[in-house]
Amino acid sequence: MPDFDFSNEMSKNSELTESEHCQIIGFHKAGFSRNDINKTLGFAKTTITWTIQNYHDGKSTKTTPRSDCPRTKAEHELTNCEKM
Repeated sequence: MPDFDFSNEMSKNSELTESEHCQIIGFHKAGFSRNDINKTLGFAKTTITWTIQNYHDGKSTKTTPRSDCPRTKAEHELTNCEKM
């Protein structure tokens, strides 16, 4: 059985930490191609491309915080009890 390193394997919907974004940028600055970064770190090529593009555009590579639920409800989303 082959010896695999699954330490960086991520689920399809998980988000990168700031440290992982920095790893990608570090490899990019060192001259690694997106394909080499993918093979080395195991992150999706689209995630690598997005991270590098945001870095070059001067945007933050930090993950945007998200709320689990909307802050307010529109009138049509209110339940019958909330309308009374």
